[in-house]
Amino acid sequence: MREQTYRPLLMYTIDMSMVEEFQFFCQVIKDESPSSTARLGYYEMMMWLNFNDEENIQGVCDYIAKNDGEDTFDLRESYLLALCESERKENILEVLEIMDIKKLSSVDSVAKIFQALGRLSLEPVAEKLLFDYKISRIPLQFVQSFCWIHVKLGRNKHPNSYKISIH
Repeated sequence: MREQTYRPLLMYTIDMSMVEEFQFFCQVIKDESPSSTARLGYYEMMMWLNFNDEENIQGVCDYIAKNDGEDTFDLRESYLLALCESERKENILEVLEIMDIKKLSSVDSVAKIFQALGRLSLEPVAEKLLFDYKISRIPLQFVQSFCWIHVKLGRNKHPNSYKISIH
C-alpha cells in the first residue's frame, strides 16, 4: 500500500483526535503492507505532537535513544522528520545528538532537518552538521544544497547574517 493512499486518512484521524481509529487503521496498514511500518512512525509522532502528549513524545525520543541499530533507523528517521515539523527544539536537539543524519534515506530528509534548524534559529547546530558533512566527504552538491536551504531560511530571519563557505 502506498503512502499517498493512507496519508489523507491518517491525517484526518489525527486532525479529528480519533486515536482509536488512528490505531485501528495503522494496524490494518501494517498487516497489509509491513514495509509501511517505519513510515507510520511519522504519523504516530504527528499524532502525539498534535495532542501535545508529553509522555508519548518523550517515550518516542527515549525509543530513539535506546534503539540505535540499523534495523530501526528508518523508523527513527520518520520520528525525527515529524519532530522537525514542530517547535520542540529540545526534542529535536536531543534526537540529533543521537542519530547520524548522514545515514538518512534521502537528500529531502536532510533538507527538512536543515529547514527546521533554520526556522527554529538553531544556526550553531546547522553549522556543526554542515561541518560533519564536509569532513565525511559527502558529495559536494548535497552539501551545497543544504547550505543553500540553511542560508535562504536564515536570511529570511536575519538579513546579511550568514557567511558560510565550503572549500
